[in-house]
Amino acid sequence: MTNKSLHSHKLRNTILVAGAALTLGLLSSNTKVSADNIATENTISSYAVKANTSASLAATPAANSYAAASSAISATRTASAASAAASSAIASETSAINSEYDAKSAAQVKANSAAEKELSDANSSAYAIASSAVNTDPTKIPGIESAAPAEYKAYSDATSSANAAYAQASDSAAQASTAASAAKVASDNAASDLDAAKKVAESASSDDKSNAEAAVAEAEKKSAEAKSAYEKAQKENEDAQNKLTEAKKTQESALATAKTLFIGSLAQSGFLNKLEQSNRDALQKLQKENQAKFAAIEKEKADALASMKNTINGYLKAQLAYLNTNPFLPTGTPNSWGTKEVKQEDGTTETVWYYYGKDGKALQGWQQLGGNWFYFTPSDGSMVTGIQKIDGNIYYLNINHDGSYGAMKTGWQKVDGKWYGFKGDGSAYLGWQLLNNHWYYFDTDEGYALTSWQKINDHWYYFDPVNAWAQTGWFKSGAGFWYFFDYSNAWALTGWQRLNNRWYYFDPVNANAQTGWFQSPAGYWYFFDYNNAWALTGWQWINGHWYWFDNTNASAYTGWKWYRGYWYFFNQENAWMSTGWTTNRDNNELYYLDAAGHPVTGWQMSQDGTWYYFQSGSYAAATDWQWLNGHWYYFNPGYPKHGAMMTGWQNINGKSYYFYSNGYWSGY
Repeated sequence: MTNKSLHSHKLRNTILVAGAALTLGLLSSNTKVSADNIATENTISSYAVKANTSASLAATPAANSYAAASSAISATRTASAASAAASSAIASETSAINSEYDAKSAAQVKANSAAEKELSDANSSAYAIASSAVNTDPTKIPGIESAAPAEYKAYSDATSSANAAYAQASDSAAQASTAASAAKVASDNAASDLDAAKKVAESASSDDKSNAEAAVAEAEKKSAEAKSAYEKAQKENEDAQNKLTEAKKTQESALATAKTLFIGSLAQSGFLNKLEQSNRDALQKLQKENQAKFAAIEKEKADALASMKNTINGYLKAQLAYLNTNPFLPTGTPNSWGTKEVKQEDGTTETVWYYYGKDGKALQGWQQLGGNWFYFTPSDGSMVTGIQKIDGNIYYLNINHDGSYGAMKTGWQKVDGKWYGFKGDGSAYLGWQLLNNHWYYFDTDEGYALTSWQKINDHWYYFDPVNAWAQTGWFKSGAGFWYFFDYSNAWALTGWQRLNNRWYYFDPVNANAQTGWFQSPAGYWYFFDYNNAWALTGWQWINGHWYWFDNTNASAYTGWKWYRGYWYFFNQENAWMSTGWTTNRDNNELYYLDAAGHPVTGWQMSQDGTWYYFQSGSYAAATDWQWLNGHWYYFNPGYPKHGAMMTGWQNINGKSYYFYSNGYWSGY
């Protein structure tokens, strides 16, 4: 059962951020420190960057333009211009780095998918071959020697022994045939010699008659001996050929038995289930490796961005320090506003605002004018606008020409598509804040409210893309995954959770609710509804099998269960309700269950024609000696074919017994 959810770096690219105003009220802004208490040095700081300055730069074209950023920033004469130059450079470099690493990520995703599909297809093909061959001819399963070494060795030893016995009989038959042929030749030669001797005797003279007749007698003796030797060799050859025929039958029977034992031993060891689990383990291992590759690219990207920002903000900080110690304060009409057109690097001009004090010089730092607070840079007295970090706090100075341009704002403000919350003193909220019964998290470096998926202090949170508040309760992502966020803390729950009297399991890493099959570390199986994600209980029909899930803890039941007047048996490996021939792994007893899953008693015949007898009470196949209906039977107590009714001659505890074809013991 598998996890398909990724957070943060994936989800932020798929969840759209809508731009609707928050309904929360503005905060009071009637309190401010005096301008006399504002420091005159280093009052405008760069964006805070967490990364080390020693972090390596990304090997991108953008990285080569940092020198241009340095030149652009050092050429500015005002703090606002320096900040604008730095912001522009960071935006450009960010876009370049994002483009490069997004391309790398896309390529990695494609490669990961291809590798996982290739392995999955190979696993499916191997499993299909094994499923087809395991009950017919396991030797056709590729790699069976290493996949089931003990079972294969037993099969190999049995076949080798059978083949060796037949080879020995074949050699003996060949030798007997050769000997018979040689004896035939000798017999024929002796007969020819006898015929020749007889012809000589017929034509012999009276003087040679006696010698010729003696020669005939000797030839007759030798011919009779050769014929007798041939008949004996021929008989031995016939016996050897008959033995060879029997040896062939014995070999074929032994090979068939060896294959049957091989098939049975594979079934006994749960070979297919082990193969399926091995395939799942291999795929999960590959998926973890692929996720690690993807995460490495994301980390490289984050490091590159952090290093770039750190470098450019270093240029900005140095320029601001220079401007603070070398101010260029313009002069104008006392106690009045003034402007100056400043030419930018791109050829455009920017209108810079000042306020001239009673001595005619531009004011610096915080100033309260006309009931509003404004901030003027210590370096040149120019008024700053937008989001600014001043003396360690973040402020928003109005960028809109609505009659309060440059004035410090409080309450909720949306700037460049991001929400900020400002207190009554104008400083931005940072970190966790509970406002109007909603949790928000404001970036501790830049002050904006986070949206979408965020991991904070090892907990996942989801912040509404429109309103930025933290989600609580049930939430379904755009990818179709369910999550549950704690009502008090707003974090995503993980692990086992009981909600509204139902069990759920949330991934410990990604927090998405599990669906489909899931095996706990303790080895128990569960099934979570695909639509609602809750754990199913009671009877369930899944993929062509019945299961029973405990009503209390939702785990799939295994072993025997009594339900409404019937016993049922649930397979220990797959947890489904067994039908047909079933072996209980706990006691290795054989049972037979009908199509409804009920155990059957009495006589049952297997597909290969073997009879079994299932006992009342235990429902297990009878073994050893049994007295049934006035006859003794003997059922195999060993393996394989545990419980099979025995026929023919059987050696039992060192004694021979004969059983008729109907299983009756003959009495001897």
